[in-house]
Amino acid sequence: MALVTRSTENTQISCAIKASNELVKNLHRDGLDHEASLYRSLTGLKNYVSGSTRLYDSIVDIIKTFHSNGDRTRPWILVVVTDGDDTGSNLSLLKSASEISRLFTKDSSNFLFVVGVGDDVDSTKMEQA
Repeated sequence: MALVTRSTENTQISCAIKASNELVKNLHRDGLDHEASLYRSLTGLKNYVSGSTRLYDSIVDIIKTFHSNGDRTRPWILVVVTDGDDTGSNLSLLKSASEISRLFTKDSSNFLFVVGVGDDVDSTKMEQA
C-alpha cells in the first residue's frame, strides 16, 4: 500500500482534472456545449477530497442514476478517472462488475472508459471491472 500525502493527493486530483478538461474540449457534438459548467464542476472536485474512495459503489450508483433519469434513446458515455483502488465500497469488485455489465455495458450503445491516474494505478482491478 502506498502512502498518500495531501501533496500527492492534490497532484493526483490536478492530473485528473487536467485529463478531464481535455476530454471536455473534445465533447462538442450532439448539442453538448456546456463547457463552462463542466469546467466548474471539475474544478470543484478539489473541495471534496476525503482520503477514501467508494469506487465500486459510485460507479454502480451513477449507472442506476442513468437508468432513472437518462435519455435511453441516446448513447451513454461514462468516464471514470481513478487510481484503481477502492477503500470504502460496500460492493465487492465482482458484484460491482456484475452490476455494471447487467445495467450498462451489455448495451452496445453505452461506453465505459476507465482512466488510470497516478504512479500507483492498480490496473489489475480496473481491467477486472
